[in-house]
Amino acid sequence: MNMSGEMPSEIGGYWIEGRVGGGGMAEVFRARPPPEFRDAIRREIVAIKTLLPSYAKDPSFRDMFEEEAEISTSLQHPNVVELIDFGQAKDGSLFLVMEWVDGVDLGQVLRSYRRRKLRLHPLAACSIIEQTLRGLHAAHTRVDRDGVLHAVVHRDVSPANILLSREGAVKIADFGLARPLDRVRKTKPGIVKGKFAYLAPEQAFDRSVDPRTDVFAAGIVMWEALASRHLFRRDDDLETVLLVRQAKVPDIRRYAPGVDARIVAALARALKVDPEKRYPTAAHFADDIASFLGEQDAVSGEKLVAAVVRDVLRAEGGVHEPPLPPPRDDRVSIPRVESKRPPLPRYSGMHGDSQARMSTGGSMPMPLVRKRTAT
Repeated sequence: MNMSGEMPSEIGGYWIEGRVGGGGMAEVFRARPPPEFRDAIRREIVAIKTLLPSYAKDPSFRDMFEEEAEISTSLQHPNVVELIDFGQAKDGSLFLVMEWVDGVDLGQVLRSYRRRKLRLHPLAACSIIEQTLRGLHAAHTRVDRDGVLHAVVHRDVSPANILLSREGAVKIADFGLARPLDRVRKTKPGIVKGKFAYLAPEQAFDRSVDPRTDVFAAGIVMWEALASRHLFRRDDDLETVLLVRQAKVPDIRRYAPGVDARIVAALARALKVDPEKRYPTAAHFADDIASFLGEQDAVSGEKLVAAVVRDVLRAEGGVHEPPLPPPRDDRVSIPRVESKRPPLPRYSGMHGDSQARMSTGGSMPMPLVRKRTAT
């Protein structure tokens, strides 16, 4: 990495085409793999994540970066951004190579719709969150090569970390703050991890977290996607944290009239202050959304998401495409459809427990990508 802050021409043999984002401790580039890599990774374009120069030599941040690589390697799921490569550049800086998701993130979508004084189609919002929850559940039920559960808490679920492709795929990204549950309590006291507006109350109070923390954050994102406004975010960070601690959530129908009662109930449960009263797993939350979507007379969720991405890309490029029309009658109560659900994982004392050995419901165990040094 160029310590002067200039954009590098290559990282670890990958040719850099441009900087596409960054913040916190890292930045992301669009890149092309060299010819000798393309057959192996089956990609023409990739995303490369590197530590910012100010953090690149810090051992603690390097450890976090390596842990992100370890976590991402063991997560193989359609709703999780795939890790392709992990290495060390000539200058000693670390880099991650990830699949390139050609589209936009949900943060861009919501900003575009707010700017145009529009609301995201409720079925599209529900589909996006349902798929996001599937990816989170894969992290929450991560297993090692022996089939032992090693749950991972994302801790940074926010619109910017939900990627939407032109084809309608939804993928959760950026496990930079994620921690295995058996190590998540090692955060130094008084240090809050995650974006303030998307914290769960237990994070804002600096208490221990578990997968239900991510459920709360997903509930915030879903509320904002439906309402086309922020739930807790204010200009002042302290005020934002205080609102998160109180977790007083207005009825979504105040800002999005006509939202189905089942979705209202799902949001209310996901956004409970007490984790014990929330959905016990992300899969339970996703199942309630999926059962609602399954009863709707609408195009598939993939097509809805693709239409949203196309609309935003055209609108932000100066060519406006009308958003999806509202449902014919989204006030109709839909009968509840029961679905089969996985057994509840136990979030403490799991290691060595027979219930921690899961053959279904989690991501497939994968060997850690070997860190290579560029030559």
